[in-house]
Amino acid sequence: MRKYVLHVGLPKCASTFLRKSIFPRLDDVAVFGDQGIPIKLYNTFYDDKINLITDEMLCGIPIVPIKSTVAKEELFNRLYSLFPHARIIVVFRDKKSWLWSAYKHYIQSGGIETFTNFKNKFVCDEVINFDKCEKLLHKTFDEVLVMKFEDLKNDDHTFVKEICDFIGVAVPDYNSTPQNVSMRDNQIHHYMLYNRLYKTRYNVNGYLSYRYSPLFWYKRISRLKNLLKKI
Repeated sequence: MRKYVLHVGLPKCASTFLRKSIFPRLDDVAVFGDQGIPIKLYNTFYDDKINLITDEMLCGIPIVPIKSTVAKEELFNRLYSLFPHARIIVVFRDKKSWLWSAYKHYIQSGGIETFTNFKNKFVCDEVINFDKCEKLLHKTFDEVLVMKFEDLKNDDHTFVKEICDFIGVAVPDYNSTPQNVSMRDNQIHHYMLYNRLYKTRYNVNGYLSYRYSPLFWYKRISRLKNLLKKI
């Protein structure tokens, strides 16, 4: 029987670190998703390897919360229908810390609202109900590993070892340097003022096209550099 492991998130909970520094270095593991084999309907999975599918949105919690109800029950039931014997890895984080990180991601994506307005405009309790998400995963799947983002910060080796033991592989050599580090708190105000100048999905009334934004070209150049590193 094929072996499947699903890493379902959460966003802003070490997903980039796992996808870039850990999963690609695991022996006898085929990684599907970001930084691995693209997930497509016609994927051929392996019989002689562990098939690891990583997608931080599979938890039903978006990076930038929206005021709507996420049907996690339906999402997890669909995952179960596709991978009924899959092992699930999910990483949670202190809710206040996660929300603040999501807010900074929103600002980096062109947001212009204050933190209070951001919560009132975009966030509802159902979307960030982590306890419900965890209970539903345990209810739907037989094997669920629940990790805490704070444990990674305190002891990265123990964090990685527990995940590797759950998958059934040895701990690889890896770089523990933090990935996808968000902006510093003292940069938020400057980003907000800057974002008001340009049209973004969060600021349709901006004065200039986002394509003229230095931030737009900075992101493009950064992506190009990452692609060149892989060649």
